[in-house]
Amino acid sequence: MDAALPGLLSVALVLGTVSVLLARAIEADRLPRNRLVGIRTRDTLRSDAAWLAGHRAAAATLRQSGAAALVLTALGIVVRVAGPVGPGVALVGAAALVGLCGLLVATLKAVGAARRVP
Repeated sequence: MDAALPGLLSVALVLGTVSVLLARAIEADRLPRNRLVGIRTRDTLRSDAAWLAGHRAAAATLRQSGAAALVLTALGIVVRVAGPVGPGVALVGAAALVGLCGLLVATLKAVGAARRVP
């Protein structure tokens, strides 16, 4: 089970960090429509207004899920170092799942908001 830790750790850290940084950029209005960074779907890329509406709708979810993923990751590392393998790996796995689910929910919110833009 300990062999899974590095992969889960990488996924959890990347998802958590990217989600928090993306949310911060959105909330600071520093994420113009582009094809490299952001929630890039057919609906959000349709116009600048759709991009903005979609990303604003997704920002809170990205921030919260990213922060939760990072906290769970840190807790998982502490538990793993201090004790048995299973609980630490489970917490890091939960962190990766929280980050992934948060990204999915944020994308669905972004698409819904972008579709409401005329």
